[in-house]
Amino acid sequence: MGNKRVAAFAGFFVALAVIYLLHAPQRIEQRNVNPAAKVTDLKRGSGLSHSPGVNVFNFVGMGDIAVLFDAHSPDGGSLYTILNRGNQTGLASFHFIANHVVWAKFSPNGRWLALERTGGGATGPQRTLWLASANGEQQQQIAAGVKIPAGAWMPNGNTFLYGVHHLYSLSPLGAPRYLPLRFSGKPTIRSIEFSPDGRTAALLISENTPGTKGSYDEIALWRRAARSVRPLVVVAPPNGLALGPFSADGRSLFYWPSPARAPGAAGVARSLLSVVTLRGQGSSVGITPIEQRAIQPFGRNSALVLVAGNAASAGQSLRLAVLRNGVMSMLPGNENTVELWPAINPQAAQIAFATNANAGSGTGASYGTGDTKGQLQLATYDLGSTHMSVIGAAGKGVSMPAYDATGRRILYIQNGNLMWIAADGRGAPYFVAGPNLRQGNLAAMPNGQQSTAIADYLPAPDRGRPSHGHTPRFP
Repeated sequence: MGNKRVAAFAGFFVALAVIYLLHAPQRIEQRNVNPAAKVTDLKRGSGLSHSPGVNVFNFVGMGDIAVLFDAHSPDGGSLYTILNRGNQTGLASFHFIANHVVWAKFSPNGRWLALERTGGGATGPQRTLWLASANGEQQQQIAAGVKIPAGAWMPNGNTFLYGVHHLYSLSPLGAPRYLPLRFSGKPTIRSIEFSPDGRTAALLISENTPGTKGSYDEIALWRRAARSVRPLVVVAPPNGLALGPFSADGRSLFYWPSPARAPGAAGVARSLLSVVTLRGQGSSVGITPIEQRAIQPFGRNSALVLVAGNAASAGQSLRLAVLRNGVMSMLPGNENTVELWPAINPQAAQIAFATNANAGSGTGASYGTGDTKGQLQLATYDLGSTHMSVIGAAGKGVSMPAYDATGRRILYIQNGNLMWIAADGRGAPYFVAGPNLRQGNLAAMPNGQQSTAIADYLPAPDRGRPSHGHTPRFP
């Protein structure tokens, strides 16, 4: 009997320990595994008064997500991950990654993150580029300085491509490998985008060396089997090209030619979104914000587009449209009612977006007022039936919707908390993680910005229903 009691007590305490580990953030000391890299100050406080609350059981079966708390801070936010995409136990886990993070992106296999951090250096603001395991236990600094390289994950596995004047590929914890690509002149690589199949990369480069002639901006294509790039779009003199995503079939590329400021909008850049085939045939789409999620390709020749209006209001009027075979159809509704950012489900059947509950006042843009931000509600639009509905159970102050792989659940931010709700609007929303701000409390969200943001999301593969290759990713 004595041994049975001891065993029972031992099992009880083990169960308590498991529950604690599931709910407590795992604070991992940062480590620099690259002996050639300089270790920066990684232990500064995040600005959070306490660790965020979390209910990992509400995230089971939904994949991997990277969340930035205190995301509006000029010093960067605190990055956490919730993981269960490849977990055989069916249990999600919560992990602290780093402080002062500006952005983070998962590798396609979900095992690593690329992230940028900011902080004070000996000679001024310091930016650093890192690769970190998804649970934060292994971290590698790969660049530091006022300017960090452009970079992107290759579409399969965990290889990171980056560079400023040359390109390097890197597997986490390994050494960078120089790619002997031939460029004309000494260009600066500003951004990198891969086609969905990973065989082609678009490089946005600028040639603007002082004392030389022929400065230009260029979008160049690199076939990974080749040792050189070929120009696709060239603008001289440089005018600020911006690179967008490939079409879902990889045959075309979206980009913005000449950026301009939206009337009255603080820091919101917009331009005429254009599309060019890989053979060089181009056309214009419409004025949109210069943001990756302003254009979300799906299907063969379709895309969800966030269209900017011309009203010189206090913010930027935004509407949603669907682009099919070069023809753009506006979704029903008034201007000034859509917030950055919309989402389309993996089945390309439904759109989710944040809409202003009081369409007659203000703007729904992310840069709007705090009062407007609090009015935002979660809405859905069915592409087949053209039926639009507001999911009242989601409450107010919502942003950044994203679908899980099944398309039956929508993740979103509500008053600083990460939540999810059924895509059909039935049932109550579920709390996942957040600082537990009081309902409607916008005091912690200066200028109407949420204090919490989804940095990146990889849905768990849905083995019961086919996916159409759409994966929500965040810039």
